[in-house]
Amino acid sequence: MKLYHGAAIVHAKQMLAEGFENLTNNFGLFNAATGEPVNTTGVFFSDVVLDENEGVNSEAYLVLDIPDAELTQYEWFEEGKGYREWCIPAELANLYFLDRAIYSWEELQSVLALDRRRSIEEPENGNWPSNSFYQSEPDTETLGEVSSLSLKELVGCIYRESLKTEPVEFLALLEGNEVNEFNDQSEHILNWLISVRRLIGHDSD
Repeated sequence: MKLYHGAAIVHAKQMLAEGFENLTNNFGLFNAATGEPVNTTGVFFSDVVLDENEGVNSEAYLVLDIPDAELTQYEWFEEGKGYREWCIPAELANLYFLDRAIYSWEELQSVLALDRRRSIEEPENGNWPSNSFYQSEPDTETLGEVSSLSLKELVGCIYRESLKTEPVEFLALLEGNEVNEFNDQSEHILNWLISVRRLIGHDSD
């Protein structure tokens, strides 16, 4: 899994040369019973490229490529966040800090866009939902016709359908493994849409 750490350019250059260093802070966490701050030690990473909207410096980014199994005990969970986040010990992060490069926000968006195109063109077996997942009996004629739509048209279709269908109604249409398939793929789509909206925000600044 690729993870991203945003920082001021001066700090990114220091980490590039010396590796990550642990930071100890309560990061807004408090003991519910006592009200005392609860300190955590490590380095924060996310699975999407964050910016100031999430409290992350977007001057420069460093990238880890780390096995999922190494991350399990370090993930921070927060409902409705729209992305995943970890506080990883610096010693572990440095083991997988093999891509010794500093990236800009725009560079990472270009890289991620290329990766997304490759994943669409060359899907791994088992990663796509069944044809029935994309087709509803009365309103979808063939999967081939759906795939011929441009991405812009597909986003427009989703928008129009969302205006007509309540979430609970849509959920009732899913069966068995389709629920998990939708959950996994909708998370990817959500992160992609967030990235597009950030690009719009950067262009308008």
